[in-house]
Amino acid sequence: MLLSSYSCTASGFKRRQILSSIIFPHATSRALLKHRGYCSTSNLDNQSSDVSFQAQGVIDRRKGLGKPKGYVAHAQYKLDRHVQSGLPNQIAQGRPFTVLGIESSCDDTGAAVVRSDGTILSNVVYSQYEVHQRFGGVVPTLAMNAHTDNIDKAVTQALHQAGLKSVADIDAIAVTKGPGLEVCLRVGCRKAQALAIEYNKPFVTAHHLEAHCLIARLAGNRITASKEIDEDKALRMEGGDTPALMVAEASQNKPSSSPTLPHFTPKVNYPFLTLLVSGGHTSLMLCKGLGEYELLGGTLDDSLGESFDKAARLLGLRGSGSGGAAVERAAAASLSAIEANRLRNRALAIISARPSPTHDLTEQERLAKRSQAKEERCASAIDAFSNPDKLASEDKQALRMYYRGTVASSCAMFQMKVPLRDRKADCDFSYSGLKNSFRMAVDRARAQAGLPLGSTNAPLQQHMPVAETDVVSLPDTVAAELCYAFQDIAFAHIEDRVDRALEWISAANNKQLAAQIPACTALVVVGGVAANLQLRQRLLDLLAARARRESKEPLPLIFPPVKLCTDNGVMSAWTGIEKLLLGISDDPQTQEVVARWPLGNMTDLQQWEIENKSII
Repeated sequence: MLLSSYSCTASGFKRRQILSSIIFPHATSRALLKHRGYCSTSNLDNQSSDVSFQAQGVIDRRKGLGKPKGYVAHAQYKLDRHVQSGLPNQIAQGRPFTVLGIESSCDDTGAAVVRSDGTILSNVVYSQYEVHQRFGGVVPTLAMNAHTDNIDKAVTQALHQAGLKSVADIDAIAVTKGPGLEVCLRVGCRKAQALAIEYNKPFVTAHHLEAHCLIARLAGNRITASKEIDEDKALRMEGGDTPALMVAEASQNKPSSSPTLPHFTPKVNYPFLTLLVSGGHTSLMLCKGLGEYELLGGTLDDSLGESFDKAARLLGLRGSGSGGAAVERAAAASLSAIEANRLRNRALAIISARPSPTHDLTEQERLAKRSQAKEERCASAIDAFSNPDKLASEDKQALRMYYRGTVASSCAMFQMKVPLRDRKADCDFSYSGLKNSFRMAVDRARAQAGLPLGSTNAPLQQHMPVAETDVVSLPDTVAAELCYAFQDIAFAHIEDRVDRALEWISAANNKQLAAQIPACTALVVVGGVAANLQLRQRLLDLLAARARRESKEPLPLIFPPVKLCTDNGVMSAWTGIEKLLLGISDDPQTQEVVARWPLGNMTDLQQWEIENKSII
């Protein structure tokens, strides 16, 4: 996804805020908190630096550490468990039903037809990347006009691909209600409302972030080895669909014992930890059930996807696809990435040659296994290499890189650092500092190369196109190293927060909060950045390392197919299906879009840590 328009609004506000801070420093901090929606001006008058408020009955005190961007007190998403526009007749008859899903929250117009047995009958997405590329971000008015032009075509094409003649053959209609760009949300919502009223169909609204989380239950793939990541990469390079996106017959799905999904076995069961990384959001949530989400952390300023887009524009990276995809391609071609892959493969070979955990073996079996492993290692050291000293040095280097990563060298090379590494009190994210450090690193690299500092495709002003003649890029090798360092540090921040969240859930499950915080069944990664193959590898290694420390099986790592990571109509349709199976529908004549709609309750991680010293 392209740079979110939230950043365009925030950047304009920040310029005014910096100017006013010179004259009214105290008023500036008040205005910044009010702008981000953390609390009202009246609340600020009665509070000190300890900003706190009550969220759905849970008092959240973070000792001035901040709140995720867009989190508004008393405005959280709540599941309305009522039937307001009827339910498909097939539910009472125990037969599968079809839902038309419509998505228009930002810069992708999506429409899809999905059956309640998990069959994706069609998936149509009209991207606006070329419309907004030269502006350096999403322009809301242009996005709205593009949605208006594409919405009818998307719906017609989705019905045609599904083998349906008209909306009359659909059993229900679902649409994204928020959060997102209000003018864009309105286009899709009005279209869905009109169709539901005209054809008298059950109508369901979907929360955009909840839909991202639920898509893993429909089409999540478990990543278990590098081979699977390589196969996914091959499919993506060939432009093909991942296996989970291919249309399957209903008979291929085993019956489920779940009372809410009678025709389909979900790919992941509740509760699961979700990492949402997209162009507009970066957050960690514990998904306990439909409509039940515990927000462990979110971005304090900029999202991960937005930061990738900014990095791509600073380096003048262009091509088909998002800025994040351009950064990923450049980083993969860097010398640092090639060396890191070589050392990683060497480390994996060493680890695989070690004896497996022996905590489940008897004493006699354990001794026999150790003796056999010792003989194998000795034979390998004698026969495979003629220089044992060099082998030991290379092995140490490989293992050090595998366990510690390359982030230290990336930080030192370009004078950047991992965000919030000295702050372990919560699971919040922050990328504004990394973006600024990267900008200065690019400026230094351009100065060393003798290039003018301003000649990039990053617009000097909002909504101002950049001429191609003004773009003077760095040498490819330098740009690739910068991309590798940026991606390495950005993902190290993700690893820190995910590891922190898993540690918190594990400790909570072992102590007095086990009833409220159950053990999660999987780590689910959704959003546009979830398509990044390096992120998949890094998280896979993180879970493997945790499993070795705890002598347990690794927590399953679930990713949706690449084509379902970005915004699409399938996620809206599937969310509608899960709601309808719970007996929930909305009135199409009364629904209004919601631009800012936080998902989940806030959990006070810092206060919990004070009371439970076992948390790292």
